[in-house]
Amino acid sequence: MVWVWKRACQPPAPFTRQSVTRMTPGEPTQPIIVDPVLGYLQGLILRAALLGEALPGTDQRIHIPDLPIINEHKPVILLDENLEAHISFNSLSILIRVLSKDEVRAQTVLEGDTVYLHFQPPQFQEGTIHLSLQAEIVSSDPSKQRLGLSGMRIGFRKVDDHWDVFDGPIYFAA
Repeated sequence: MVWVWKRACQPPAPFTRQSVTRMTPGEPTQPIIVDPVLGYLQGLILRAALLGEALPGTDQRIHIPDLPIINEHKPVILLDENLEAHISFNSLSILIRVLSKDEVRAQTVLEGDTVYLHFQPPQFQEGTIHLSLQAEIVSSDPSKQRLGLSGMRIGFRKVDDHWDVFDGPIYFAA
């Protein structure tokens, strides 16, 4: 089962974290998170990463070194792990497919090596949120392990009624 979300990117309400499970075939790797703030920030990061834009609070454009590899594979695959349930892709001109780890493995068997993006678990600390987005590739050769590509870590904090970057982006390669 493939999920494709396209919703308006609206500023979120305050934190309301809880876990839910998805009610369609294909179990998520982990419970999907429900937190409108987190979904809003994940949407901002995806947009900035895929389109090379700046994030709020910085004029530095996001540049993931492996973006050309990611963009070679359409639609862009986003792992459902650590993904907020109401993340918005409406402002993107790029089609996003949200898949579980099992669905990524199945696609790899059918279509060959698969490149995907995934969010690492968010870190919440005293009014700040740190998010990491990383690209990985799964080989169609079952004897090979997945290969981490590049990624980034960004810290956000609430300033008045909006969220700004205060830490990063810090780029890394796995």
